[in-house]
Amino acid sequence: MLRFDVRREVFDDFPSPPCVHHDGTSPATATLTELSGNKLCYAHVVAGHTVELWTMAAASAADDGPRWSRHCAVELWRPTQLVVPFADDRHGGIFFNLDLAVIDRHDTQRQVVERVVDMNKEMTYFHSRDKQYYINRGFRWMHHVIQYRESLVSVKAN
Repeated sequence: MLRFDVRREVFDDFPSPPCVHHDGTSPATATLTELSGNKLCYAHVVAGHTVELWTMAAASAADDGPRWSRHCAVELWRPTQLVVPFADDRHGGIFFNLDLAVIDRHDTQRQVVERVVDMNKEMTYFHSRDKQYYINRGFRWMHHVIQYRESLVSVKAN
């Protein structure tokens, strides 16, 4: 992998998670996302109901460099093909988007998965300009969750 250091304005080599094999046997549906605190999270489905999460925090000056660690293995309530971790909370829970349709929360302390919302079954959608029209719930939607943080601070100013 390659990363761009915005402070030094250079590209660096960046280690892949240990579960990534460069012989073509790595999971095809793995995702790489950023959680709070500049923590990268690599998620992949190991088998059916089981998902592994690998994390890497920002390296400090005293570190040898960035290192991946296996954060946890999560047993989901149903088989899934795509898991996108998109946020973590102050209690250590991690929110997942499963197959771009369901949001769950993994409670890392109690080791349980809690349903937050099934966006295809539990939400009502409206198309709106000047009027609202109900959109049939039977229609399949794909949802993408994007973590957003506004910042007007220059990287070079720090």
